[in-house]
Amino acid sequence: MPDPGFPQPGMPQGSQYAGQPGQFGSPTPNPTGSQTGDAILSILREGSKSFRGIDPSTQPALAANQSTKQPAQDLDTALRSMLLSLKQDVAARNPALASGRAVVGNFTEENRPWSGPMGAILQDRVTAIVVNDGLFNQSTGIQTRGITVKEVAAVSNANDPRALTALYNTDLAIAGTYQTQSDGIHVKLSALQNAGEIAQTSKTIPANAIPDVVAATPQNTAATNQLISSLNQIGPKADGKINLTTNRPGPGSTFRLGEEIIYFVSSTSDGYIYLFHIDGDKNVARIFPNQYQRDARIKAGQVLQVPTAGAPFKFEASPPFGLETTFAIVTSSPLEEKDLQLVQTSFASAKQEAPAFLKSRGISVSPATPSAQAAGAPVLWNSVTVLIRP
Repeated sequence: MPDPGFPQPGMPQGSQYAGQPGQFGSPTPNPTGSQTGDAILSILREGSKSFRGIDPSTQPALAANQSTKQPAQDLDTALRSMLLSLKQDVAARNPALASGRAVVGNFTEENRPWSGPMGAILQDRVTAIVVNDGLFNQSTGIQTRGITVKEVAAVSNANDPRALTALYNTDLAIAGTYQTQSDGIHVKLSALQNAGEIAQTSKTIPANAIPDVVAATPQNTAATNQLISSLNQIGPKADGKINLTTNRPGPGSTFRLGEEIIYFVSSTSDGYIYLFHIDGDKNVARIFPNQYQRDARIKAGQVLQVPTAGAPFKFEASPPFGLETTFAIVTSSPLEEKDLQLVQTSFASAKQEAPAFLKSRGISVSPATPSAQAAGAPVLWNSVTVLIRP
């Protein structure tokens, strides 16, 4: 197969390619030290203004109004009461679990496979309360440690929140969703094990208890919806047939500026796998295969890591901030270079039309019927969307 390497034009600006000095750019230093909750919220406040196109230096009146706002209740107070209620319900079912080790998963928008800045704040604050208040037994660092190929291979779907206990070797996982309402944000918390949900609690947190950050839905949600709609014309997502996740497994994962992003992908059938990345500015790039990982072949049940351990490059979260989507395509035969280029141009404008490479290969883009699925679809796909934030 021809070696496409990394595309030089249109490289995804939301992921920094860092390899040899001067080759793909210097790696952005990772943040060092711990950040307090106040510092986290401050960063997100400033970042939210850039999402909305507001220049903080030209908005002194807005800043003054924010500083004098007196919330009826504090966000942490509301979340703490929800966690106490959740722990009581868990204790009622299984007292031992109430003092077991817990990991806090991602927060997603209700009925969406992604998160916004509001979800990122909720996860940050819930994690801080669980750790600092000792509501559940949690070891320091469990939220940020990376997962491995071995751990991903041990679960059927690393994106299922119920898999978090196996991935992080904990007794319990706490996951959540949120939804914007006229009077605030409706939040749901769930306590999970691999067998399913143990307890759930929900509450509408008043708007004046929410820090002044961007609304729950990021600005490029419409474009992301459009992109996934165009993929849906290939057929339904191949959940269970292709699993694609990151080193922060599950829908709604978020990455801060400078943090490393690693992908894990597997297929239930032999084939050839290709990964494409679309950033917040709709730049498209093929990130696998590349000049360091050239072989597109994948064996059924094999978990592929991109970049592989020890690779001379990595992906780092960088501007533009917002939603970014990576999708995996598995084909029964290798694609030619002209086909790969057509994929990139097909999705560059996120148009609601069939990908050009499918048309060029004479493959029908009508939704697959059960009989067609049983016969083996020529193209399988799946995707993962992450939030890049300050």
